[in-house]
Amino acid sequence: MKRIYFLITSPDASGGIARAVSRLANHLVNTYPVEMIGLRRQGEQRAYPLDDRIKVTYVVDQPTGVDRWIDSLPSVRSGMTRKQGQSALVDRLLPRVLRGLQPGMVISTRPLLHVAAVRHVPAHCVIIGQDHVNLDFRRGNDSIKEVTEAIDRLDQFVVLTEADADSYRELFPKAADRIRVIRNAAPWPVLQDERTRSRVIVGAGQLGNRKGFDRLIKAFAPIAEQWPNWRVHIYGEGPRRKELAQLINERGLKGRVVLKGRTDEMAQVLEEAAIFALTSRNEGLPMVLIEAMTKGVPIVSFDCPRGPAEIVEDGVTGRLVRNGDIQGFSAALVELMDDDDLRRRMGRRALEGAEKYQLEPIMAEWTSLFDSLASRRAGLLDG
Repeated sequence: MKRIYFLITSPDASGGIARAVSRLANHLVNTYPVEMIGLRRQGEQRAYPLDDRIKVTYVVDQPTGVDRWIDSLPSVRSGMTRKQGQSALVDRLLPRVLRGLQPGMVISTRPLLHVAAVRHVPAHCVIIGQDHVNLDFRRGNDSIKEVTEAIDRLDQFVVLTEADADSYRELFPKAADRIRVIRNAAPWPVLQDERTRSRVIVGAGQLGNRKGFDRLIKAFAPIAEQWPNWRVHIYGEGPRRKELAQLINERGLKGRVVLKGRTDEMAQVLEEAAIFALTSRNEGLPMVLIEAMTKGVPIVSFDCPRGPAEIVEDGVTGRLVRNGDIQGFSAALVELMDDDDLRRRMGRRALEGAEKYQLEPIMAEWTSLFDSLASRRAGLLDG
């Protein structure tokens, strides 16, 4: 029997990786034994539910244990950063967990964990590296070094977009035949009926630089007076909240652009939204676009690297705007705000486009990959 192991920073964390991995694990456990191996317990409550059948193993099994462990290292007192401390934890404590794994599929979710996997996972396991961002991001934060070290020893490297797959194949030709695309599945079924929509433009994600909500505020500012019945609602929390609130006030948009904070009701928010706006500077595969499409929301998105161009069909399910073109983004918003029929037509086509992101076709791709890798390893995965 195939066992599935996920290597993740923390099964308890919030954020796109933890959410996508939790969804995948919850459905794979219907077919395979599944174990989540996290570096740390992040809290008493998980941000995303896990099926009770999933075994959870923590390298450090206390919410504050990692920080205390890092602080105990002599190198911390001489200037080790928290990121370096996390790397030390991977180097010193994770190997003893990995060396004891039974035969199965190991799915690693971050470059640092890819390296640990290829160094310490037993030969009777297959190792799949799964990337949740894009190659440009990896180059930008220097984690491409870990990918470079690990990729030739991975049995498979799974990315989220065809554009990224092509770039990785060009950069790592020896691994080209082991790089493939499997997208993340939508969290809920496609909406089956029409909904009454509020005149609200929705954005969602962490309030950090990458999601670019400053660009959304700047794009809405010049058209706000012309469209007094429209609002922008931004969902999420993050380090730039105060800065964004200040920008809203500076542009005279108080009450017109609202920072709504976190919500557990995003499905309902999208069912009531008229337009979804994505102003990210870069992405992996932006799940918020897929989520919006499942609820029949037309999209206005910057054509940032990577992902939006493989999700949004320009002029059909929404509008793609040249990355960073604030004036063009304003014009695209106005085009949809000004035409109820256009929004309805694009919303219906968005529902059709969302079908390929439903759970069944995505799970079929993972099952096919597992079967292919099992055959390649000549029965080593039978438990």
